[in-house]
Amino acid sequence: MIKQQNEKTEEKKGADVFHIIVNAREMEVRQEVLTFDAITKMAFPTPDGISNPIFTVSFKKADQKPSEGTLVSGESVKIKNGTVFNVTRTGQS
Repeated sequence: MIKQQNEKTEEKKGADVFHIIVNAREMEVRQEVLTFDAITKMAFPTPDGISNPIFTVSFKKADQKPSEGTLVSGESVKIKNGTVFNVTRTGQS
């Protein structure tokens, strides 16, 4: 009985994985809603000397209406398998 419950729990956990694309790289996430900050950290996980970077985040194939658009700091997007993000970064001038 316990084994069956554990198997069902594992199946459910597997269902919560979303396969997305960030800057042409396939990634797996477990959150159904991703924030602007989380997406930028996936695209640029380590700082490289640019102070106060400015990010532009665009998305398509999201699980919401509109299914494509752009995000700014503080916003989030509901994703599904296949959601695509393009993140660009510039330094502050």
